[in-house]
Amino acid sequence: MAREKPDVWGCGHRPPIEVVPSGDGRRARCLTCGWCGPVRHDAEGALRALQGEAGRREKMGA
Repeated sequence: MAREKPDVWGCGHRPPIEVVPSGDGRRARCLTCGWCGPVRHDAEGALRALQGEAGRREKMGA
């Protein structure tokens, strides 16, 4: 059975996640859905920002 790729609105951005350099900081990207979070100063901040965006969407009912 083939796995369906979840859409960006249904993804909770759980691992696997990669954090890459971007400009003056780092950006986290969910390898499940491809969504990128905002640039943050360090890897931990980038990861929190990506996961925080997913939490805000869930609370808004998106």
